[in-house]
Amino acid sequence: MKNIWKNFIFALFVFLASCAPTKETSTKFNRAEDFEEYFKQNMKNIKTFYGTGNITIESPEFSNNAKCKVKIIYPDTLFLELKGIFGISIGMLLLRNEDYIFYNQIENKIITGNFNTLNENPYLNLNLSTREIIDFFAGKFFYNYINFNSSQLIKDNGYYIIESKTNNLKKRVWIDPDNLTIDRVVEYNDQDESIFEGIAKFYDKKLMMPTWMRIILNSTQSSLTLTYNDIQLNKEIDLEIPQILLKKLTQ
Repeated sequence: MKNIWKNFIFALFVFLASCAPTKETSTKFNRAEDFEEYFKQNMKNIKTFYGTGNITIESPEFSNNAKCKVKIIYPDTLFLELKGIFGISIGMLLLRNEDYIFYNQIENKIITGNFNTLNENPYLNLNLSTREIIDFFAGKFFYNYINFNSSQLIKDNGYYIIESKTNNLKKRVWIDPDNLTIDRVVEYNDQDESIFEGIAKFYDKKLMMPTWMRIILNSTQSSLTLTYNDIQLNKEIDLEIPQILLKKLTQ
């Protein structure tokens, strides 16, 4: 169970990279670099992010469901809250600048520190910087997921496919040519076996963000499904940080 929750945040971040608002465009996409410029330009407009929904985590060992609330004030603050049955809070994560506070309410533990040491933490083992995580939630990380300068653009079965290869890994991103939305992300090992897959459906037509996402981690035979019921961009946000975390911030 610990390994699944340890991977929870990373898995969630990766596919939220597909949450990039788009708009109608006459841009012609003949190279992978054309998508880099397009997404980069659209992502500049995101200043705040607010989302609520449900998360389901499944593995051979267990299945669990939680409600989630995500708040971001760009570029340096993120607050994530998880709630279980009857609205009981499970845990909270606050990232601010290079510092983090994680409150495990099930075990009543508070973990704090500099984000550079987070990879050494058994509860939150992330191989990402604070800026990268916030970029994930704000939908600004996609153009960093693949090195566009060393990628190729393929057209297959009506999709644009961007493919890159680095360090014996191959990454593929499927982009809907009509809506310019990311429908699928797959990472392969050197045996051409899928080790990670993300799927997005039911895009909000106004925000052009997926409201249903599933991430499959083949190495652990586990999956994470995120369903959003509310997404808001660029509105004034009150982080509403609990007193127990505020006290840690001022210590």
